[in-house]
Amino acid sequence: MTVRLIYESGNGDVWALARDPTSDLPAVKHQPNASSGGQTSWTEIGGNDTVV
Repeated sequence: MTVRLIYESGNGDVWALARDPTSDLPAVKHQPNASSGGQTSWTEIGGNDTVV
């Protein structure tokens, strides 16, 4: 899977473009820092032929 880093904050949160592992659709992957719970979330952003 191709993952493209969008932004990494000073507190350790990371946002990246990737494919949602459940739907295989392009999505923004958010990995919060450990002190925020560290639970990854996915936000789909389009159909199969966009972005990634």
